[in-house]
Amino acid sequence: MAPLILRPDLPLIFPSSLEGFDKPASVFIKDHGLDRLAGIASGSVVFDTSDRILLLQRAAHDSQPGKWESPGGGVEASDQSVLYASARELWEEAGLVGTRIVRVVPVHERGANAALPGLTSSLFPDGDTDWEFQNVASYFANRSGSKIFCAFAFQFADVEPGTQVTLDSNEHQDFKWVTEEEMLNERMEDGFEIPIAGRNMKDMLKQAFKIRRESDKTQDRSWGKKKEAACVSKSLGHAYMISA
Repeated sequence: MAPLILRPDLPLIFPSSLEGFDKPASVFIKDHGLDRLAGIASGSVVFDTSDRILLLQRAAHDSQPGKWESPGGGVEASDQSVLYASARELWEEAGLVGTRIVRVVPVHERGANAALPGLTSSLFPDGDTDWEFQNVASYFANRSGSKIFCAFAFQFADVEPGTQVTLDSNEHQDFKWVTEEEMLNERMEDGFEIPIAGRNMKDMLKQAFKIRRESDKTQDRSWGKKKEAACVSKSLGHAYMISA
């Protein structure tokens, strides 16, 4: 079969609980009264059917050189939705086409508010941090602390072991499929070091493994919850099949 090549109108299928993310970042920010946000980041979580997660090693010339992370990046003005940005980043950074999103992955077990009170107090000066996605959001600031960003991570359908990964050398220099134990130890079974890129990233990866472990093993992991309706992004159309 010809490979599926990402195009701006590639459809995304996702659980109905994620419809709130099916909108551009500017609309998402406005809808939730997050005017103090400088932007949104959208990450991608991908497991293979052997319960290993995909991690990429940051390029030597980039910030946090040599550190390991899941694919992801900023939601751009041209992105049709926060969900779409996650699929775009997965394609650009790993060469993987993600069309089915399973869930949003919480960054912290108790929500980001408990972990980063300084940032949330700046973002919500009136103290009202109770908003729809507070328990799945991560907050981070630029180096000067003058700008605050919000990040979400979305888990895509499983891929088969050995699935080809194609890196963008401007951003990443290596990749690994990593077990939960290897991620926690930041070391592969053969002793190869895989230092994780920061606390937020490691906390999110922990949650991804935990949710996967606790989920119904009979569930089709290419979809969301068993009884939850599937949605196709309203902002996207059809995919193109391009010959290799």
